[in-house]
Amino acid sequence: FLLRVGTSDMPEPLPDTPGRTLVDQAGQTLHLSEPVQRIGTPGISMASLILAIGGGDRLQAVAPEVRDNPWLQRLLPASSYLPTPFTRPAGVNLEELLRIRPDLVTLWVGNEPLGKRLEAVGIPVLYLGYANPDEMKTAARLLGQALGPAASARAETFVRDYDDNLRRVAERLADLPESARPGVYYASISPLQTEGRDSMIDAWIGAAGGINLAARAGLSRDVQVHLEDVLAWNPDLIVTLDATQQQAILTDPRWQDIRA
Repeated sequence: FLLRVGTSDMPEPLPDTPGRTLVDQAGQTLHLSEPVQRIGTPGISMASLILAIGGGDRLQAVAPEVRDNPWLQRLLPASSYLPTPFTRPAGVNLEELLRIRPDLVTLWVGNEPLGKRLEAVGIPVLYLGYANPDEMKTAARLLGQALGPAASARAETFVRDYDDNLRRVAERLADLPESARPGVYYASISPLQTEGRDSMIDAWIGAAGGINLAARAGLSRDVQVHLEDVLAWNPDLIVTLDATQQQAILTDPRWQDIRA
């Protein structure tokens, strides 16, 4: 779902403009006259970043998969009751969203057709896209700038904590031999949708000491695979985007001979 991403480590508002003017990760310029109070997003990862920088109370519109995510419900119980005008990967009930009146919607880079529909009815759009930790930190800082000074400060704290955690894990795994690293398969929006090289999932699996089997097979970014591929890879671990994909795999007898 990532087509184009920003490369700046520290996004800065353009000078001499009232409010905040941001250049997002699609390279588009967005002007916000006031800090965002009502934000919507269809993405679990983007919602998690909003929560991480202290914007959970401003999250007002999501997709059903975001509302039903157990991790988000644990950290933000009110997320269980959020309106769900968005559908993955790039759908929206525009009438419902307009009733919510968000000050900002965040979309993945590549979802510009949906963004143009929202902008046409006056809803500002911030495009985010990250395939590695540096780009994710840039996204957090952009969100912080959009939500105001307190969120911006929280974004900087998040970036420092994230770097510290990566460094600590890397130190612990420094002596782990390749033969001891588990092979991992990631099931995304369907059991046979995964992510290969140049993706955030690949970065996370590698940082945690695993081997992304789709990446090792030479696949890149968001990609559809065949069940025969997964059977041949025979992963040690399977990670799923959500409980729906987990249950689909556990109840499908074709997956039962896999090592995981």
